[in-house]
Amino acid sequence: MKYLLVILLFLPGYVLAERRTERIEHSFCQRSQGQTSTCWLHSAVQLMEQAAKTEFSVDALVIHEIRSRALIRKRGLQTPWDDGAGPTRPFALALEHGLVPAEVYQPTGSLIQNYSDIFKDIEVLLNNPRLSEKSFMKEVDKLLLSHLGQWPPKRFQWRGQGRTSYELAAELIGSYPSIGYDYRDVQFDETLYKKMGETAWTTIIDRKGELIKITDIIEKKVIRMTADQAWEKLIEKFQAKIPLAFTFIYFDHESEVPFKREGNTLISTKPPTKDIYRSSHLTLVSGLIYEGSEVVSIEMVDPMNGNIYEIPRAFFNDHGKTLHEVMPACDELLSSL
Repeated sequence: MKYLLVILLFLPGYVLAERRTERIEHSFCQRSQGQTSTCWLHSAVQLMEQAAKTEFSVDALVIHEIRSRALIRKRGLQTPWDDGAGPTRPFALALEHGLVPAEVYQPTGSLIQNYSDIFKDIEVLLNNPRLSEKSFMKEVDKLLLSHLGQWPPKRFQWRGQGRTSYELAAELIGSYPSIGYDYRDVQFDETLYKKMGETAWTTIIDRKGELIKITDIIEKKVIRMTADQAWEKLIEKFQAKIPLAFTFIYFDHESEVPFKREGNTLISTKPPTKDIYRSSHLTLVSGLIYEGSEVVSIEMVDPMNGNIYEIPRAFFNDHGKTLHEVMPACDELLSSL
């Protein structure tokens, strides 16, 4: 192979295409979702971090995700404790409960690292019929506080001025909708992982302690397109410095992983699933990889371990599902902050 390359280099008019990577401007925190199914939360937080060019506290949002599930369970409705979702849910959590920069809130413990233990303790509370809903939620709050050490501040100094967590989220997300550019017509099959109940899937707890529809907080739009159109959309948005996330099929219709990792590259090992899938994975788009002037791959940050992986065009076409965005271009955003 090396001799062939040498010959090609000396052929008249032959130029070896330069390979380069264009990356996001703001560095990302290499955090991990641990043994949880919260890729949707971690990657959506990273989207917001890219727009604001700062790190946010994941725990400040996880508090209200746990409280939402606990209240739904207390009301006798079905929901798994640890299940998947899309980025619209964390955007709604942020708008309703605020965003807190990591630099102003450092809890003594992590809710994600203690996820399963917290749910086991809440189950004990649920099995106590003498607890009213109000008393139950107070006990849930005590439990969460025992892990965190302190609640996130609602008001703080940031970038030289006083802010509230609500103001920061509103300024960051504004009235922009959560947009999904969906280019694979497949349906979720609950054979492997049970589907969330309707209430759990569509609602979160609000500031007053009641359940509210996510779409009453932030508009959600789904735009259907082809894989080629989605690829062009990704390049266009990324070059315009708009933060993007990417969902791909993780377990296909046979509950199998349809790809393998070769070094830092994801390679297809099976044909695309046609009608159903049993699990998907949400990641942050961190770069475009060029050969000459052509984009041949993208980079993504995997919230499972914080590592960066290359997604070739073929993988994007075969196993990709949806592109996500919510924020305006960074220049427009930063002028308002």
